[in-house]
Amino acid sequence: MKLEPKVIQAGKRARVSALEKGLPGVTLDEWLRALVPESATITWEANDCGEQTGSAADDNRDLPVCAEALVKTADGIEASVSVAAGTVRKGVSGHAVLFDVASKSPGGAWRGAKKLSDLKGAFVKR
Repeated sequence: MKLEPKVIQAGKRARVSALEKGLPGVTLDEWLRALVPESATITWEANDCGEQTGSAADDNRDLPVCAEALVKTADGIEASVSVAAGTVRKGVSGHAVLFDVASKSPGGAWRGAKKLSDLKGAFVKR
């Protein structure tokens, strides 16, 4: 995806206070790093926010583009945060918007969350 570096930067730089009222005015990247154990890995990717269907109808759609942070801890906890940063045709535009939040305990199934602050209970600092 040609937009990938810009999309990822927009996601990393998104202010969590703009994504959820009551959270601090730090970037999403900073907030995630403070939330998870130091040994956790955080990888970023740009994607279609899971909106592509694979059918010809996609050719006529201006699909959203998301920056997705994928978190994995040494003890098997995982989380995913997707932030919509624009569209394929328009590129990165406007303010990033929280698109999806999910977490997974070791050996468990993925569970969706409604907001970023729901992730706070998923990680225990060690």
